[in-house]
Amino acid sequence: MNTKGRELPRRIKKKVALTSGNWEVSESDVWVNEKKRLVYFIGLKDTPLERHLYVVDIDNPQEPIRLTELGYSHSIAMNYECSLFVDIQSNINQCPYGVVQQIYYPLSYPYLRVKVQPLGYFTESTPLPVTYRQPELFSHTIESGHLIYGMIFKPPDMIPGEKYPTVLTIYGGPEVQLVTNSYKGMRYLRQFLLSSEGYVVVSIDCRGSRHRGVAFESHIKGRMGTVEIADQVEVLLWLSETTGFIDRERIAVHGWSYGGYLSLMGLLQRPDVFKVAIAGAPVTSWTLYDTGYTERYMGTPDKNATGYSTGSVIANANKFPDEVNRLLIIHGLRDENVHFAHTSSLVSALTKAGKPYQLQVYPSERHSLRHLESSEHYETTLLSFLQQNL
Repeated sequence: MNTKGRELPRRIKKKVALTSGNWEVSESDVWVNEKKRLVYFIGLKDTPLERHLYVVDIDNPQEPIRLTELGYSHSIAMNYECSLFVDIQSNINQCPYGVVQQIYYPLSYPYLRVKVQPLGYFTESTPLPVTYRQPELFSHTIESGHLIYGMIFKPPDMIPGEKYPTVLTIYGGPEVQLVTNSYKGMRYLRQFLLSSEGYVVVSIDCRGSRHRGVAFESHIKGRMGTVEIADQVEVLLWLSETTGFIDRERIAVHGWSYGGYLSLMGLLQRPDVFKVAIAGAPVTSWTLYDTGYTERYMGTPDKNATGYSTGSVIANANKFPDEVNRLLIIHGLRDENVHFAHTSSLVSALTKAGKPYQLQVYPSERHSLRHLESSEHYETTLLSFLQQNL
């Protein structure tokens, strides 16, 4: 209604479902060619590990047509007329390069009559150095029937038959996907560092992680900190049996934020699997965290008391191991996201339970370390703790 009481015309005439199926469409990468009555979008129809450009007819929506090459993950920027797009593509073994693609419509082409052709490169594809050790993708169907994806970084010059200490780098929470068929490069320097020092490094996207649909992510609804560790451990033990080079007696878990939370959960739930845990900026009780985020997944404490209790590190602090040198907690004192109260409350609970721990505090740091000297100290502390205790 407007201010004079007259009903305004509806802007939405009708709604038409253009896609269907158990796969995701990007919420922001959508372009419409109104003249041709076509919608272009980024989706994960072919595999959740790769982003591709698809097109579908508005008036006659059938199976979307993929316009980008399989085996790569693509980032797209398209012009207003939907006649040209820039395609930045990479895969786990190929660093990113850019291609300008033209969209055209040959009359002889079948459904949708849409094709693309490259006009030229603005950044060329270059081979990786021979010394670059590519991570490897793998997948495994867990007992629940879900297909879980993972990634492994191997040490150089591995000796057949020898077993290696292993670090599980974990996040495992909503809105994040670690494992993709895209170039890892600078963001994964820690994994490359650890593997170069003789560690097998593994990352796994368990139930609850991003880009697998609402049903997949909703497995953590009301029970954060439960199915994630079960999935991670199941896949990790399968990987150990399959590869034969993971030392089951020397497995560490390390993560930051939600990954720090799961690092703590991993050690208290499965101390038989994880010898040590390094938890960065961890959530330790969902009653202490941002209510908008928490209640989206956990509901309110009065309606989900069991979920809050089971998912609380503090409430289960007595389950941590009694041996020294198995737990390192790292936190910035000025953390604006996961407040330092999480760690200080956990320290009090550990002290009360008589459980040993080590604590590294960065007084001037926030949720992400922003100073070079702090980052260098953190990486050194992490590696030193692993070398001494794993």
